[in-house]
Amino acid sequence: MFSSKIPESMSKIKATVEVMLDENKFHDSDEKKAQFLLKRIEKKSIIYLSVCGMVDLKRSFLLSAFGTLFTYGILISASY
Repeated sequence: MFSSKIPESMSKIKATVEVMLDENKFHDSDEKKAQFLLKRIEKKSIIYLSVCGMVDLKRSFLLSAFGTLFTYGILISASY
């Protein structure tokens, strides 16, 4: 479940970094280092966890897969 929140969190972080870069003016050396790091964060692509590159692991997929397996298990155990 927590792995499905990674892309959402990364999108929020990137949006925050973009706002910080737009609002701030960097003058001294420490601020230049911060600007450099923020620009690196901004350029990073968002990570999507997937199953063999075919299915993205999202919360809805994980819940439906668990529900399917749970229901299948109940049907199998009820038939014996």
